[in-house]
Amino acid sequence: MSILLNGKHITSGGTVLLPCQVKSGFFPDESSYHIVIDGTAVHRVIIGHVSSGTIVQKNGSRFVPGLVMESYEKGIARVFLPGELVSDTNPVAVPFGWLSQFL
Repeated sequence: MSILLNGKHITSGGTVLLPCQVKSGFFPDESSYHIVIDGTAVHRVIIGHVSSGTIVQKNGSRFVPGLVMESYEKGIARVFLPGELVSDTNPVAVPFGWLSQFL
């Protein structure tokens, strides 16, 4: 399933790189990430822990890869994030408008 939003497609099963802040984790090969979701009606921070190799570096920024799930409702997409989430449960509900920036 694919939805067109602002000229961009959000496709079920597609991968999206979400920008994040990264800190050292509890273990040497672990990283803690913070993703700030700032949508029109939503503002929250998702916190998780992953293997350091999961973090993607691109053009000086860091990203966590997310898998877009097929559940779409009321302007919300569900994205499955890697690792252990501390602040939320998988899949995470994110606004289409916010997500479309990273497609």
